[in-house]
Amino acid sequence: MSKIDRSDDVQKGDIIHAAEAVRVFSFSRNFDALQQFGIVLDKEDLVPLKMPRLLTEQELLGGLEEGEIEDDTSEMSSQASSSRTSSLPAKPEGAIQWQRTARPKEPLSEADEAARAASRKRKNAQALDRRVKRLEKKTAAEESEKERLNEQRREQERVKALEEAVANIPQRIQDALSEAFQSLFNTPDVHIHFVEKNLDVFQRIRSLEALSPIPIASTDPGFPRDQILWISAPGLHYFFDQETKELIFACRITPWDRYDEVTLEGLRKGLKTLMKYTDVGQPIKTNSAQKGTTKDAPPVHATGEVQRSTREIRGPPPRGSMYAIGWHNLQETDKSLGWFEETLKELPHVASIYREDFFSLMPGAAQSVAVTATKLGIPSYDTLVLDGSDPAKPFMNALTVTAFNFSNFSHVDNDWSPMVYGKWWAGTVDGNFDDDIDHDKIKGGEFLIPLYAFAIDLPNCRGMVENFWRGSQDHHVTLRSSSIGNATRFGSSIQFTKKGVQAVQRFHENDDSLKRVVDAFQRVKNRQRMDSRKRR
Repeated sequence: MSKIDRSDDVQKGDIIHAAEAVRVFSFSRNFDALQQFGIVLDKEDLVPLKMPRLLTEQELLGGLEEGEIEDDTSEMSSQASSSRTSSLPAKPEGAIQWQRTARPKEPLSEADEAARAASRKRKNAQALDRRVKRLEKKTAAEESEKERLNEQRREQERVKALEEAVANIPQRIQDALSEAFQSLFNTPDVHIHFVEKNLDVFQRIRSLEALSPIPIASTDPGFPRDQILWISAPGLHYFFDQETKELIFACRITPWDRYDEVTLEGLRKGLKTLMKYTDVGQPIKTNSAQKGTTKDAPPVHATGEVQRSTREIRGPPPRGSMYAIGWHNLQETDKSLGWFEETLKELPHVASIYREDFFSLMPGAAQSVAVTATKLGIPSYDTLVLDGSDPAKPFMNALTVTAFNFSNFSHVDNDWSPMVYGKWWAGTVDGNFDDDIDHDKIKGGEFLIPLYAFAIDLPNCRGMVENFWRGSQDHHVTLRSSSIGNATRFGSSIQFTKKGVQAVQRFHENDDSLKRVVDAFQRVKNRQRMDSRKRR
């Protein structure tokens, strides 16, 4: 076998040259191909070479002694290279043997060693500095991102706090008003409600009425019960328009057991007078609010606009009864005023109760009524003599009483003033109180303000219920009801009627005293004489 000999000045390039020759031969198995590398082999003396894999340049160089090829790698890298060299597979017998001789290592001077150490130190320092800068840059970016996220979170918290503050303004206003009203009325049971106009509820109520021959009930199919605010909690309730901030409605619910004994006795005495009047008085038969219409539901009217279209009478007779007490226009010949009340002597006591309670619920409105009545000379419904000698103070001229499951259609009143005050309570049909009878014995009959979608839930109230509302501005309706046994719900209201005010004005302008009735007792005598003539 021929042998390739190398001198001591073997160079790295020569080894690479030889490696290339072996690579070419291993692929071609062509001995002639080795000639281009200056290698000549005797085929007859050559033992077949079995190479499980190709040797890499690193493996070829692995046997060189340290220092032959200079580098700045660490001792760990040298050990790894030595480990790889020692792990090479054993060369098969008869394979070409490469004789490698290491070039003598020349010792470095102290200056070179110091320079090399200084260079490595400098490079290491530079590398460390670059790493530190990269870390600082990364840390700065992370801190910046963290600060940006924190600022974003703080901004979100500020926006949320502002939104909550804005959203809480109505509640804060309600709380402030509640505190003021609690102090004013000396009671903790004050509830403030801000309500908005709800045209959807209003139109649905009007549509249901247009399709019904009788007043509707809260249990009728299609009634928007879930969209309505129902009020039945004891105490004071004040309703403000959310948009205009006007006070549009007030309610006071007082269970009987919250009255002191003296007050309750006086109140029930006056209410019995009204309850008894339903036995002796003549019911009103011209209440247009109890009449339905065959036409479609009327269009929505703006608040304060009185609907003046004529309604066609249809369906069964009105449900329940309404009675009027006070000075108003008469239909009899040669008479402009009259008095419909047999229990005249009890009326001043009734009027004092209504006047006092109206002032305690709505002081400003009640004071305005008193001033207007005094200025125009309008007699209160308890005034017995119109010649100025009656001690009764001018106030609202008419009081109405309802009973026996009274109900009507939604409407606005055609009164002279929008202010109306009323009371509701439960009793027996013969005009007495019964401790076992309260509002829960009368199903339905809720008092609804459809445009603002709230109602006084009378069946769930207890005792006395008082309301103030704007009769000629806001649509209102008493829903259909049914009573259990001999129970009935009585309702009442005082107001300035337009015809009554106009009649009083004509009365004061009329100088013909022969055609005037100035004494309520005289009015009763006149009715007695008329009844006597009819019997004859």
